[in-house]
Amino acid sequence: MRERVRDTIERIMEKELEAALGAARSARVGETQVGYRHGTRSRTLTTSLGRTTITMPRARLATDDGGTTKWASAAVPRCQRQTARVDEAIVGVY
Repeated sequence: MRERVRDTIERIMEKELEAALGAARSARVGETQVGYRHGTRSRTLTTSLGRTTITMPRARLATDDGGTTKWASAAVPRCQRQTARVDEAIVGVY
């Protein structure tokens, strides 16, 4: 079950990144692509089923002024270490 949760979270982040970049992995789209992928990193996330390690994609997005910025997932924010359900359970204990 933990693997299914990890796989679902990773799929959500992959779709979110595809939407932000304007292209799927390995797609050549020319002018419509607004950034580039550059690897992944491992991250530990506590879910209601326990700890799991997810693979977080990394990317750079082009900015209007010609520079670049790091892509950040909205589904799993940068400093989030546990899911909202775990947070609710901890608050419920108190």
